[in-house]
This record gives sequence, C-alpha cells and structure tokens, in this order.
Amino acid sequence: TDKEKSEETEEYDERYDEALALVAKDRQASISYIQRRLRIGYNRAASIIEMMERDGVVGPSDGVRPREIYVHPIPAE
Repeated sequence: TDKEKSEETEEYDERYDEALALVAKDRQASISYIQRRLRIGYNRAASIIEMMERDGVVGPSDGVRPREIYVHPIPAE
C-alpha cells in the first residue's frame, strides 16, 4: 500500500541515535520529552517516536499512561 511505501522510504533522522540514547537512559519516551531534550519541533519528535515504535524500541501510545521502554542503556566502559 501507499502507507507502507512511505514508511519504508521515510528518511532516517540524524538525531534518532541521540534520542534513542536518551530514552534508554532516562526510561521516558514521549513526543514532548524528545522535543524538550533535543530542542526540536513537534513533527520531528513525533516522527522519531513513531520510528522507535516501529523498531520495537518503545511500546504503543496508551492514552495518558507512559509508553513501555524495551531497550536498556549501554553500560559505560
């Protein structure tokens, strides 16, 4: 379908890895949290959160409850 094609061709965001590290470390994943921490706009933060959900990093949105976080922080060496 067209939606599947658009998801497959969605550009990788260069801030994704930074957002992923924040989510893993702080155990929080919301659009507003990513916006504040990375100082980016709503649409970009929403896109990053959607990518994380698709990649199995975070659970789906469940109304007012926080998303589940499926990744763990990488220990410092």
